[in-house]
Amino acid sequence: MNVIVVDDEPLALRGIGRLVREAAAADDKDAGGDAACADAPATVGGGVATSAAGDVVSDAEAAVDVQLFSLSREALAYAREHRVDVAFLDIEMPGLGGLALAKALKDIDPDTHIVFVTSYEQYAVDAFSVRATGYLLKPAHLEDVRRELAFIGNNQRRHDAHVGGEGVSAAGSGSAGQGSWHAKGAHGRRVGGESCNRSSKLRKVRVRTFGGFEAEVDGVPLLFKRSKSKELFALLVDRRGCSMTTREACAVLWEDAPYSVSQRSYFQNVVADLRAALTAVGAEAALVRSRNSLAIDPALVDSDSYRFIEGDPVAVNAYRGDYLPAYSWAEYSVGSFSRAH
Repeated sequence: MNVIVVDDEPLALRGIGRLVREAAAADDKDAGGDAACADAPATVGGGVATSAAGDVVSDAEAAVDVQLFSLSREALAYAREHRVDVAFLDIEMPGLGGLALAKALKDIDPDTHIVFVTSYEQYAVDAFSVRATGYLLKPAHLEDVRRELAFIGNNQRRHDAHVGGEGVSAAGSGSAGQGSWHAKGAHGRRVGGESCNRSSKLRKVRVRTFGGFEAEVDGVPLLFKRSKSKELFALLVDRRGCSMTTREACAVLWEDAPYSVSQRSYFQNVVADLRAALTAVGAEAALVRSRNSLAIDPALVDSDSYRFIEGDPVAVNAYRGDYLPAYSWAEYSVGSFSRAH
């Protein structure tokens, strides 16, 4: 896994880099490996963090290779020449800010995972617009970074198993399907979720996102009592297994309204209606809950947008630039689909 860390503050840059290396080393030890994090502290020279010998900081012998950058343009130039699996980005930086850098990285490789590490909560909605995987508040801690890397690693293994396992998702049966779902807790920190060793016999929800949003199970449509329940399900489908906290979901669903006790209470009613709609058609397993977080199990959702991403020719030909047209928050995904198309 290739990781870049970008922050214009030298102390923060070295701190996040150290946490990533320590998290990788700890996970490698847990897995029986012998990787160790670098002992020498990094110093910032030019745009790239260097070791005392002047070389780019890199864990070449570890499972995770870490590159540190104090300038966004240097990080972007690196990404154009090298694969970047994960990018830990500050948001408020001079010149090319973190949000703009994230969009540029996604343009280069849509599979790059973006984890924002910032001192500010107010950028959470903007982070979702660039399909960020994580959102951590400074000061980040070792366990925060470990959870992010574990979630991303599990997600990549599920994706690889789906692509290379004759269409069988990693959440399906067999040893490749063993693993855990992870959901975000407060401030974007991930907490372990329930086991996802799910039987392939569970009912899948068939979802149409092109030209509108409709969902059904075995020909029976999902019936929502509230329009916001339907929109929440569409939002979770758009997130493709990435979880959302109550606060994050409310920020997207009611973007102009301040977060309040009454809004949180209404959101719980929305969630209850969504669960009832799924339960009525025997597909309640598609909704994954963990503490204060929600996600969908993408292995239990058959979506035209997912098939588009996998290169299914029928789905690709069906796309007409009309992905979830009723929802303004889907605009960024429209751009991604259009570029891929």
